[in-house]
Amino acid sequence: MLTQPTIFAFFSVVVGLSCFFPYMRDIFLRKTTPHIYSWLIWAMLQITGAIAMFSSGAGWGVTPLILGAVLCISVFLLSFKYGTKNITGFDLVCLISALAVFCFYLF
Repeated sequence: MLTQPTIFAFFSVVVGLSCFFPYMRDIFLRKTTPHIYSWLIWAMLQITGAIAMFSSGAGWGVTPLILGAVLCISVFLLSFKYGTKNITGFDLVCLISALAVFCFYLF
């Protein structure tokens, strides 16, 4: 039996996939170059949100965040080959700050 949360989760997954496929296509066509640090931070945020929702008993509502985490991790991994290579000092500061906050949140 389909419930309202299940239907919304399904449509959220469809929307999420439809947003990522053009971006991934453009990565392979070399029309865009993902920034490795940005995608790592986005993946960490998605994973944190998914864990928080799952541990709170979100049910099917956590599905779009899990998909988002998988897709962000995919783009992060693609960034090693297709991503931008101009990492600045400010990028490093942002990454270290995000990792510190992530560790603080976990504990």
